[in-house]
Amino acid sequence: MLTRLELVSLIALFAFFAATLCVARLYSIMPTSAKSSVNQTARTTASLAVFLGSGGHTTEALALLQTLDLDKYTPRTYIISEGDSLSADKARKFETSRDPSSTSYTVITLPRARRVHQSLVSTPATALRSLVGLLGIHRLSTISCRKPKYVLIC
Repeated sequence: MLTRLELVSLIALFAFFAATLCVARLYSIMPTSAKSSVNQTARTTASLAVFLGSGGHTTEALALLQTLDLDKYTPRTYIISEGDSLSADKARKFETSRDPSSTSYTVITLPRARRVHQSLVSTPATALRSLVGLLGIHRLSTISCRKPKYVLIC
C-alpha cells in the first residue's frame, strides 16, 4: 500500500510528464513558418477526425456524417478505443456503403486511459499510455465529437 506522500509524489510526477508531453505536442504541430500556414478560405477540403464510442454514440456520429458532403472532408480519421471493434466495423461499413473503393479514411485505435473498475493507483500509468497514443495523431482540420454536442473546427 502506498503512503499518502508516495501517492502525492506519484500524482505530481504524472502531472509533470503529462504537461511536458502536451507542450511537446503543441510545439510539434505549430507551423514552422508563416509560409506553411494554409489560408482556410482557399482550402477546398479539410481533414476530419471522428471520435466513435459505445452506447449508441457511434450510430449518432455516423448519422451526423451522413448529412455532410464528405467530398469536402477528406481524408477522414475514425478514432476508437482499444477493444471497441464494433465501432471500427461500423465505420468501415459506413465508408464502403458510400464508396466500396474508398481509401480516403483510416481507423485509429487508441489505448484506453482508464478501464472500468481500474484501481486509481494504476490509472496514471494507463492514462500516460493513452496520452502517448494521442501524440501519434496527425494535425487535423476538423474534429467531430458527439458528447458534448459540438464540432471543433481549427
